[in-house]
Parts: sequence; C-alpha cells; structure tokens
Amino acid sequence: MTPSNLNLYAWQEMRRRQTLLAAARAMYAAAAGETGGTGETGGTGETGETGGNGGNSGTGESGTGESGTGENGGNSQDAPVEEPKTLKIGDVEYKDFSEAFAAAEDGATIQLTDNTEVPATATVTKNVTIDLGGKNITADDCRAFYVTTGNLTLTGDGTIEINRPEGNSTLADSSSVIRVGSNNGPASLTIGEGVTVKSDYCYGVTYFGQSDISVTINGTVETTGANSAASGNGTSRGRTTLVIGKDAVISSANTYAIYNPHPGTTTIYGKVIGLGGVEAKSGEVIVEDGAVVEATSSSQSHATTNNGTSTTGYAIASIGSNGGYDNPARVTVKAGASVTGKVIVLAESGSAETGKITSDFMIEADEGCSWTEEDGKYKLVRA
Repeated sequence: MTPSNLNLYAWQEMRRRQTLLAAARAMYAAAAGETGGTGETGGTGETGETGGNGGNSGTGESGTGESGTGENGGNSQDAPVEEPKTLKIGDVEYKDFSEAFAAAEDGATIQLTDNTEVPATATVTKNVTIDLGGKNITADDCRAFYVTTGNLTLTGDGTIEINRPEGNSTLADSSSVIRVGSNNGPASLTIGEGVTVKSDYCYGVTYFGQSDISVTINGTVETTGANSAASGNGTSRGRTTLVIGKDAVISSANTYAIYNPHPGTTTIYGKVIGLGGVEAKSGEVIVEDGAVVEATSSSQSHATTNNGTSTTGYAIASIGSNGGYDNPARVTVKAGASVTGKVIVLAESGSAETGKITSDFMIEADEGCSWTEEDGKYKLVRA
C-alpha cells in the first residue's frame, strides 16, 4: 500500500468511527429519555403524571405534573372548604336558615336537608311552609317563629325547640317557642302530624293580639316547665280559633295543658293531658266525641286572680273571673269524649258575670256531658 493510499484509508476509518460514536450517543440519549430523568413521564420515571419534573422533553407532561403539583393542580390542602347546605327552596340550596327564610317568597316551601339553627326570631308576614323532612330546628336562645300576619305551615317529621344557655339566657320564661297574632291583620299557624314543638321552661305555642287568629295543631306540643303547652292571653280582643286535631297531643307536666282566657273558640278532637287539662276564663271550649282530656293531679286548688290561671289540677275549669276578661267562658263536653279528673264551674267574687254561674259548682266528669245555662245557672246534662 502506497503512502497516499494509507492516508486515504486512515481518513475513511476515522469517519466510520465518528459515525458509529454519534449513533451510539443518540441511542443512549433516547434510552435515557424513556425511563426518567427529564423525559416524557418526568421526575422519577412513571411518577411524572401526578407530579415530579416531567415534560415532553424536559419537566413533565404539563409543567410540574398534569396540572400544577397534582392531578387536579394547586395544593389540595389549601383548597377552601364549602359550608354544607342545610335547606333548599325548589332546586336552590342555602347554607343557613336566615338566608333561606329571607329568600322565601309568598307561598314558598322551605325544605330542611339537615338540622338547622334559627339565630334570631323569624317573623312571618307572608304564607310560608317549612318541611322539616325528618330534621330538627333549634332556636338559639330566642323564640323560633313569630307569625304577625300571613300563615306558617309546619310539615314533615321533626322537632322545634329552643336552646337556652344554662344560667345565661336572655329569653324570658313568659316567652314561647312560637307566637301567633298581632294588631296588624289576620295570622294563622298549622302544625302538621309529625311535628313536635317542645319547651322545658317557656310556653309552647301562644296566640294573642287584636286581630283574628287561627291555630290548627295536628302534631305534638309539650312543655315540662311551669307554662302551658298552648295558651292565649286575656288582653286579646280579636277572634281566636284553636283546633286540636284528632291525632294531636297537647301536654304540660306542671300546669294546664291549655289556657283559654280570650274570646273565640277552642275545639278539641285529640288528646289534652297535663297537671290540669283546660282552664277557660273566656270564649268557648268544645270537647268533641272521641277527644281525651286528662288531669294527672290528685289534688285541686283555687286562688282568685286576674292574671293567669286561677285553679290547679282540674280536668276542665270554667271560671267567671275578676274583670279584664270577655266573660263568661262556656264549655261543652260531648258524648263520647273521655274526661278524666274533676270539672269545676266557678264564679270568682267581683266578677260582673257572677249571676250567670252557680257559686263553687263542682262535678265529677268522667263520662260524656255538657253544660247548659238555664234560669241564670249552669246545669249538667248528659249529651
């Protein structure tokens, strides 16, 4: 081989080796990209999809993971926590009672989807239905509802009560869980079969004002404190209509279950039970066939007053009281009603209506009976 041929061979060999080396480097680079480092899947190989430093040819499929620092991006621990919705009107959900109640238009139904609190008394001035739906309403040291005008209907299964802080309450014992009535126009309340209104210190449902009032109770109203489950007020001059439905239970552990000092009509189809049953100082009380009125007290008493009940322990007390009331009260117990305990028809001294009632006329009444006025006196007759 001549020198010129030798030089040509050396040059060709060098070029071949350079080509082989370039090909080897390219293969190595490709292999490194498929298995991690800074390749398509990023970070440490297969973990690039949910984080790391992957990229198409650098830092992951999209920046530092599919979207941010994780599959859904951002820092999941810093994401805001949405408050749970506890009520709804139609398909619109609300996080608290105040928000839902403010949004309710006339005729609206508010549906509870969880237990909820009433932070301040809800004043009803339109027609509103609240469906408890198996949930409960707790008023935070305040009356739950005040129906001044319009109508409030409570349906579904559930309980309405007041949470009263021990030793630090601003709510008076003379308040109530629900009040109906004002001087501004007709007001009404309907309590459905599955609804329970309860209180361990104040009244359950009260109804009074100078405008007409209608209350229908088909559920349960119970008190375990010193006040009645259902009560009017002697200052009322509007007509009050109270209906206790056949499935209703009105109960008070330590006083009369119903106190009736106002004009109007109370009709009882269901069960009324308390230390005393019903005391009436005004208006008309009708105990219908099938109704139950029971006094649990084994003793009775009487103390004249023109502020609140005058007696204790009677199944039914019809009182002609000292001034301030639209006297006299009239009570009718129809055949088929069950009355357990003593019944009294009593005239208190000083009453303008004394002449219409025999003094201290007391009867046992565990069978159906009715009272009628004849010759200026009340007489017991079998219905």
